[in-house]
Amino acid sequence: MNQNKLSIPDRHTHKTASANVWTRPVIPLLLSFIAGIVAGEKLPGHDILFYPPSILSFFFIVFQMVRRKSALFSPLMLFFCLGYISIQPWTAPRFPENHIVHHADGRKRTIRGVIESEPIYKNHRLRFILRSEAFTRGDQTTPVTGKLRMTVAGEFPDISKGDRISFPARIRSIRNFGNPGGFDYRRFMAFKGIRATAYTRGEKIELLTQKNFNESGFSIERFRKSFSRVIDEAVSGEPKHILKALILGSRTGMPDDLRETFNRTGTGHLLAISGLHIGIIATFSFFFFSWILSRFKYFLWHARVKKGAALLSILPVLFYGLLSGMSPSTQRAVIMVTIFLVSFPFEREQEIVNTISIAAFFILLVFPPALFSISFQLSFSAVLSIVFGLSKIRPYIQNKEKRIPRSVQKVLLFIAVSFFATVGTMPIVMSVFNQISLIGILTNLIAVPVIGFMVVPIGLLSVFIWPANHFVSIVCIKICGYLLSAAVEMIRFASGLPFAAVKTITPSVFETICFYLLLWGIMNLGKSSGSLGEHTENPYYKTAKIITLAACILLIIDAGYWSYHRFLNKDLRVTMLDMGQGNAALLELPKGYCMLIDGGGFSSNAAFDVGKRIVAPFLWGKKIRTVEMLVLSHPNSDHMNGLIYIAKYFNVKNIWSSNEPCNSKSYAEFIKTIREKGIAYPSYSTIQRRQKINGIDFHILYPKNDFLSANGKNSNINNNSLVVRAGFRSVSFLFPGDIMAEGERELIAEHGNELNSTILLAPHHGSRTSNTEKFLKAVSPETVVISAGWKNRFNLPHPDVLSRYESLGARIYQTGLHGAVSISTDGQSTRISTGR
Repeated sequence: MNQNKLSIPDRHTHKTASANVWTRPVIPLLLSFIAGIVAGEKLPGHDILFYPPSILSFFFIVFQMVRRKSALFSPLMLFFCLGYISIQPWTAPRFPENHIVHHADGRKRTIRGVIESEPIYKNHRLRFILRSEAFTRGDQTTPVTGKLRMTVAGEFPDISKGDRISFPARIRSIRNFGNPGGFDYRRFMAFKGIRATAYTRGEKIELLTQKNFNESGFSIERFRKSFSRVIDEAVSGEPKHILKALILGSRTGMPDDLRETFNRTGTGHLLAISGLHIGIIATFSFFFFSWILSRFKYFLWHARVKKGAALLSILPVLFYGLLSGMSPSTQRAVIMVTIFLVSFPFEREQEIVNTISIAAFFILLVFPPALFSISFQLSFSAVLSIVFGLSKIRPYIQNKEKRIPRSVQKVLLFIAVSFFATVGTMPIVMSVFNQISLIGILTNLIAVPVIGFMVVPIGLLSVFIWPANHFVSIVCIKICGYLLSAAVEMIRFASGLPFAAVKTITPSVFETICFYLLLWGIMNLGKSSGSLGEHTENPYYKTAKIITLAACILLIIDAGYWSYHRFLNKDLRVTMLDMGQGNAALLELPKGYCMLIDGGGFSSNAAFDVGKRIVAPFLWGKKIRTVEMLVLSHPNSDHMNGLIYIAKYFNVKNIWSSNEPCNSKSYAEFIKTIREKGIAYPSYSTIQRRQKINGIDFHILYPKNDFLSANGKNSNINNNSLVVRAGFRSVSFLFPGDIMAEGERELIAEHGNELNSTILLAPHHGSRTSNTEKFLKAVSPETVVISAGWKNRFNLPHPDVLSRYESLGARIYQTGLHGAVSISTDGQSTRISTGR
């Protein structure tokens, strides 16, 4: 009898809590606001159209409130309009006349401004944000406003945040690579309020005034710097960088391979201060203040121990946020935890989804572009997934009839938290990082307790102790160092396992939506369980069945589409990528065979890895994980460096190359990768000059077999470029690499009419030392694609070369101007589209 009485309130509470979550007005209003922000980002510049409906909606709501009647859908319309309007200062800004963006013309000026962010040294470059004040050109000084992203090379002066500096530089607008599905760097910087970039040498920077850290507002910054030096003295190696990241929010100097090690094991989230870290500090603070307040009779008699502890816990949370630099992700975590702590004294029962919604609403009201931040998306998707998942699984774990020991329950719940966080963020992680850790749940079982529940609290304790007792503080720091050393060793071992992580394709927005619908449906297919084992049918059960079935059908259709597009398509598709000053062309042959001719590249992959940042995301976006053939025309960095990453992380079968060696670190790494991966790399003399692959005729036209001998070798490596012609029925493509005039003459003499091609990738990026009139007449292309950087320092393509192509009547495409050029052919006709 007593059991029945107890079970009835359990079922009632479950239903009421579930209903309240979705009937709270903040949730639909938040969704409307988010929809407005998305609309404002996709279709900017029409805010004038949204003011009238927002005003009308507001007055209609007031009118209905006076009449004590429902406002119907007016609040949703109002918040949709407000969302659209709120994002416009970032997506469709109205710049003042003296804004720096109006002077981003590439002309050299002397710029003066104040350093707004702490300079970060990485890959032999110093980078920081400058708040511009004025520039000088000739004898004229012009006041300006706006932020610049600065890159400094050479000998760096001792400069810090708040310093006023002067230097000569060229101001350039921010421009994206024009490849389908590429990262929108311009939008990313615009959301930071940065519209232009500049580059200078460190020796040319003049320090005008230094920021005095004794001024108000900079005491916390001075403390962060001094405590950073304390960590440097107490801890060395990798633990030093991790401890700085955990306590001070500084990841400067952290090796890239260490970050990749953590990412492969699914523990990368521990290196960036987020909701986990802030939540741990809040939890420790809550229990500490609860213990303190429980010693006072007043708080005990008035049942205010927990309420008081929750409010007092806000102070350590805010301090930790300030100490760690208050990065955007930290700000969001602090806001979310603070709102939860503030709401604690005013609600008898926590409605966590409602609290999360309020936190998200507050963050977006303050800074609407946060919606497009990866950290925002990961944080809220993880928290919502955990809350939703635990609400379904907790009754089974804590079922009294099963008599599961409390210690086992805690372990199971901890595993469940890690599982739901991993599953809930999976599509976002795949979209951004294209990697999924297969051992993340296991590694987090060790890493989170050690790093999260031991290192972070002890590290923060050392900060509080430092002003009073240096010795005890340093002891705490050393303990953190020992703990981190052990954790790093474990994580490195786990990362080295061949099955630790897998690279993934990039899911589309459609696929991501289907995934979350499927996840929601599966989680609601089960039965709700009371704490005493009684089962009641889930009110969403029927809806969940329909949604699960619909999501499965849509995903099957999507898989069918991509299977046809990748493996059953009968066309030849060629994409010349926008690589800046470099070459890369992807050939998608009938039946799914992929060939990549060159991979682009900058002078050093340490500065910018084109293979990792441009080529690989493009391939993953097209659902490509295997590239059957890599073709290296010649080992110059702007053709080779991007291939290294592809050889490492894609299933590459074969490589064609002239085998001409090059005395560079990149070439050595390229050869090393080929050997480690066991990729077939035949000598040039053994490659068949004519091959037919999946219906496409390939002909290697150049260089000659003996080109490496004393008699055959050209003095210029460009003239030894591998020249490949691909023919599909009556349509053909010619890829001549960086061949120059001398090589062009030899090609004409050797092959003559065989050079005739429908589409030509212009030799040597449209340089005047190539593209001779005789060669162009021999090729006689209908379409020419010139792969050259936008407004590059070599001024390519050369105007004379453009004139030659125009005189032939060829259609001209430039990757720097038009973006990636995609050409599809059935062997009879061609269809051309561009990335811009």
